[in-house]
Amino acid sequence: FGFLPRCRVEPLPSYHYGTLSSRRVGVTRPTYEPLVVLCQSSKTADATLYDVATMTLSRYTRLNAMTTYGLRILAFNAQSFEPAQLDGFRLMTRSSEHDALDATYYTVRFLASDGEGPSTSFGIYRLPMQVGTFAASLGNMLPYSETGIPSEIVIFPLRVPFDSSSAVNWRIVAPHGYEWDFLPDNFKYSTLDIMGTNADLPIARKPVPPTLPPKNVLAFDQNFQGSWSQMKLYGLIARIRVPDATPRSSVNNFFVEFGYTASTAEERLAG
Repeated sequence: FGFLPRCRVEPLPSYHYGTLSSRRVGVTRPTYEPLVVLCQSSKTADATLYDVATMTLSRYTRLNAMTTYGLRILAFNAQSFEPAQLDGFRLMTRSSEHDALDATYYTVRFLASDGEGPSTSFGIYRLPMQVGTFAASLGNMLPYSETGIPSEIVIFPLRVPFDSSSAVNWRIVAPHGYEWDFLPDNFKYSTLDIMGTNADLPIARKPVPPTLPPKNVLAFDQNFQGSWSQMKLYGLIARIRVPDATPRSSVNNFFVEFGYTASTAEERLAG
């Protein structure tokens, strides 16, 4: 992974910095913009790309404890997967005199819903899921705390960029705060139930929604039967709990990852 020599930093989408409220939790704490005035990159030993981004904050910025800050920075993906990527992202805070003030104990997590620990960062995949090959839609965006009923979620289309008859662990990750919650009868994955599909999901059994955190991750581990084809259109229908507010301390996106538990580049098929 690498940065531009003069790294490019931008604010997050505006909703991240909003102050939201709900009847159940009241006013929530927003994410704050740290106001970066300069970003310069450097290289660690033996690095081919600029892999260290040093950001200077405005003299009007005051960092407070137990407060969430957020920004985005342009980065280049590595050419291929290496296991070290899952444990290689670090964040450190220094004073204006360059004294170390604070740092992440473990690698920076890819999923906010994951617990802190080693090997929890992002690792690249062999193939990308192109725009239009994966989409999620919800029948009702009202919070579960208001309705008491999980909303229907439709994943369609789901088109994979590979052909495979080998078992692969894959997962669908909802934004932080969402919770998969469905009965077996609520889960549909065949052409008979989903208009527009031309193949059933190649799974041996219906998945079980998570009962322990992270509840926003629906995993299909050791659950394979048949084959994946890039010429087929797949889909699924389930139910999910909608949170009280749009997540602001993490991305508001759905992800799908094929081979997320794999330790080799060949087995990390797409994401």
